[in-house]
Amino acid sequence: MAFIGRVAHGAYCAGVCASLAATCGAAAQLPPVVVPPNAVLPNYERIPLAGRESIEAGAFVARTNDAAANWYNPAGLAQHKESAVNASATAYEWTRMRLAGPGVATDRATFKTVGTFFGVLLGDPPLRSDRWRLGVSLTRPLAWRPGRTDAAFSFSTPDGQELFTFSSDVDLSSLVPAASVAYAPRGVGKSPIRFGATFSVPITSLWQTQSLTDRLTSASSLTTRLRTSATDGTATHLALTGGLQWDLSSHATAGLRIVSPGIQVWGSTRIKIQGSESSGTSLADLTFRDESAEFKYAIPFQADIGLTVRFARGEIEADVHYHGAADQYVLYSSDTLAQATQVVGGTPPVVSSLPFTSTYAAVRAVANVAIAGNYRIGRLMRVHLGVLTDRSPVPTDSSSVFTKVDLYRVTSGFSLTGASLSGSIGLAYGWGRGNDRSLVVTAGGLPGQTRLEVRTLNFIYALSYAF
Repeated sequence: MAFIGRVAHGAYCAGVCASLAATCGAAAQLPPVVVPPNAVLPNYERIPLAGRESIEAGAFVARTNDAAANWYNPAGLAQHKESAVNASATAYEWTRMRLAGPGVATDRATFKTVGTFFGVLLGDPPLRSDRWRLGVSLTRPLAWRPGRTDAAFSFSTPDGQELFTFSSDVDLSSLVPAASVAYAPRGVGKSPIRFGATFSVPITSLWQTQSLTDRLTSASSLTTRLRTSATDGTATHLALTGGLQWDLSSHATAGLRIVSPGIQVWGSTRIKIQGSESSGTSLADLTFRDESAEFKYAIPFQADIGLTVRFARGEIEADVHYHGAADQYVLYSSDTLAQATQVVGGTPPVVSSLPFTSTYAAVRAVANVAIAGNYRIGRLMRVHLGVLTDRSPVPTDSSSVFTKVDLYRVTSGFSLTGASLSGSIGLAYGWGRGNDRSLVVTAGGLPGQTRLEVRTLNFIYALSYAF
């Protein structure tokens, strides 16, 4: 899938200015031992998955009936008689960023591979059962990789001339291997009620780097600040999913999917922080490195409910996807001490140790809505349309590593259904805008606010084969 985005990316400056904020004094100050904020979007519905589902805004809880049911609702596996394979990809992501700052703005663009889904449904053959179905899948439901951003800002302040440079790169993604089982009490294609369950192992990775400099030149002094930070963390969880589909009549079906909160069984990250400040004859320097710091990532409870209505040449479904909240927790923590060195004037260096400041995160409850449908325009072809909301789980908190942006998306496309081979192709357009983030004063005394805006255009394709 090609993914074209336009991002007004001022939110990066929040982490930048927070790291550099301090009053200008004669003595150089020690840098903070902290992972600064960054522009990371953890929204749940941002990546389209599977075939028909992706071009219908993911509104498939009640009617999923092939290998994609491994993700959308395992009960749907019990609707399919034969074995099947479903593969989809977003193929590429092109993200354009606009970093707005004090007096200047800069744009960057990237073109990358993004999300995928691969699912297998085991029916008859090889299973010799009319009631049980099995499935396995590999899903990437989360992927935020906007690419590297670099910017340089030069401006005048009451204390002199300031040159400010910034560079950042982030990658938040998840990979979910899963195994599913489904049961139709009266047999596949005969039972009005179907049940399913999935055991999954979500693996979430968060990688980010950030570097910045701030040089303030006045008539009588020069103050220079340098900061770099890098993290590379992975958290592994266990989760259980239960699914139900119920044919209320020949024209209506209800669906329910419940996912347990993720139980974290492992989490570790590498954290590196370096910084220095020089002012006149004073110097402050700090180094921190921990190859096995603790990394946690919250995966809250989820419940999806959907209702499908079928008519002569098509169908419509409305879904509500609820994601629960998680109280404030420690995202990054470490018992390792940073080494700090200070030199003032001609005095000998003073070496000391400083603790790492834990990074906190929280998750707010959100309810997203998806409405979609399709209409048959030929013996094998259907046209598909969908709309959905993708509200951010990030609380309104400028100190969070994650960025709060509520997204919205519309989808459309066509599908062809053959006796064995089926395929789909389509487009999805998304947009959203975050809240203003208040910034503290830089070394030169400049305050400001920034905002993150997102525009995306996705090209979607998928293939499915029934044996």
